[in-house]
Amino acid sequence: MRASQFQIGSRLDFSPHAGELLRAGENVSAPIAALYLLEKGPANRIEPVSTSEATQRIMRNILFFAEEPDLVCRVFEAACEFVARIPVYRLTFFPDERVWELIR
Repeated sequence: MRASQFQIGSRLDFSPHAGELLRAGENVSAPIAALYLLEKGPANRIEPVSTSEATQRIMRNILFFAEEPDLVCRVFEAACEFVARIPVYRLTFFPDERVWELIR
């Protein structure tokens, strides 16, 4: 998906992953409604994140090894476009089942 295609309701396709929520070898797709940045804390709450903070936080989590200036610029532009189109929130949570009530 190109950055210019990101919008609420767009679908994001995931590569097969053998984590605890997915079965190995299964391709999955999910609609994008928002991005939640997870942080443990003393209480459960959701708060909006500024565009600049969201971009910085997303960039820290992009696995990208190329050093070509044009490619680096395109990845940065994609991250900026994503946070401009998709709401980003900080989800602070106490690690128990009550947090699920916030995001349902």
